[in-house]
Amino acid sequence: MRTYTIQARTQNGFSLIEVMIAMVILAIGAAGLALLLLASVQGTVQAQERSMATLQASELAQLIHANPTALGHFAFPLGDAQNCQQGMTCSSGEWAASHLQQWQRNLEQAMAEAHGAVCLDSSPLDGDSAELSCDGSGVAVVKIVWQEHSRDNHGQQQTQRLVLPLPQP
Repeated sequence: MRTYTIQARTQNGFSLIEVMIAMVILAIGAAGLALLLLASVQGTVQAQERSMATLQASELAQLIHANPTALGHFAFPLGDAQNCQQGMTCSSGEWAASHLQQWQRNLEQAMAEAHGAVCLDSSPLDGDSAELSCDGSGVAVVKIVWQEHSRDNHGQQQTQRLVLPLPQP
């Protein structure tokens, strides 16, 4: 009687299918990592804008705190800011108008599409970058409004606002 022995073949590497599956898994992981990185960068930009708005509002609040009698002049600027240059004597209204104009220029340089003002407002959380919607009654606030690009809304802009209440004199 004859006996046959069958020897098992040993595998010496990966098959092409195994390599393809590994490449697909690696590509999915890399795409997920890229999306995570993109979301992180966008979050950093948004946090930077909010920090800049807070810094600008705080700067103006400190100016008003240094001269509390000028609050009305900041909320309702009267006088010619050009008359109040360095080294010249100027009225409270001119001083406030000059500082408010400089602050608004600094805000626009620091944050594109941002607008800010000091106003009396009974509903300070309204308004947009085109119209701050200060109604002239209520509490004194520093209001800054800007447009923020959001990836969540397919690249549409969202209105963001920062409202800093001012202490009453």
